[in-house]
Amino acid sequence: MRYFLLVIIILQLTPFVYAVEVLYAEQFTGNGDVSAAGWNGVYSDSSSGGVVGGFAWVWHDANNHNLIYTTEYTVDTDTDNNVSFEFQLRRHSGYSSTPEVSIAVQVGGNWYISKTVFAETSVTFNQNNQKIFDYDPDKSNWDTLNFSTLARGSTPASDLSGDITAFGLYSDSQNVGGACTAEYDNFKIFGETIQVNPDFNGDGCVDSLDLVVLANSWLCFLGQPCFNENCDLDGNNRVDAADFGIFAGAWLSGAKYPYIGYKPIGN
Repeated sequence: MRYFLLVIIILQLTPFVYAVEVLYAEQFTGNGDVSAAGWNGVYSDSSSGGVVGGFAWVWHDANNHNLIYTTEYTVDTDTDNNVSFEFQLRRHSGYSSTPEVSIAVQVGGNWYISKTVFAETSVTFNQNNQKIFDYDPDKSNWDTLNFSTLARGSTPASDLSGDITAFGLYSDSQNVGGACTAEYDNFKIFGETIQVNPDFNGDGCVDSLDLVVLANSWLCFLGQPCFNENCDLDGNNRVDAADFGIFAGAWLSGAKYPYIGYKPIGN
């Protein structure tokens, strides 16, 4: 019985569960320049790139670099937790050199590329060449990027701070020994959001017992003795009609939180 009561208490004290969602996805449809997919390309010297047949490609000879990126989505680092980048990478069969690719991000108006470098020898897209990069703003994970020359710099002076206003893939042939073509597909960004749980008493169902809890905190503000943070489902520090609307949407839903709502992080 003590264990059961402990579970109920934990559920009441932690009314939120995390859920992973796709923040951005690109499959590089279209043909021609990368702009056909809503991306931009920056190439050094004789490098080039584009999209064809449902994937993106970039080519460069030895000691050159290129960057394809987009500004289609801004990653809000205040609300998007545990952000990760995912993409598929393969080598074009016509070149023996292995492409080396880093994640590129623009933060605070400056460009950075990950110290983590992804290489791939396979000439096909499959689960084995799926690359995953967990975003961490700590400066030790990044090098600066000169956007004009595309030269990799050094560790920035401070951690990355702010939203990610642009992102993409940086390819470098400095260490590959010759010309190569990197091909990309299924670029995605994942993040964690907080799901609210209107099952205030933790009995696995949103029902009249939970309505009583909500009613006891009705129209109460943060700081008042009657305020119940669990009932503040929209995170505005007040229990009001907006919270009741979220609660009503979950009415009589069962266990494991089949109803999903989002509470802003930081409120």
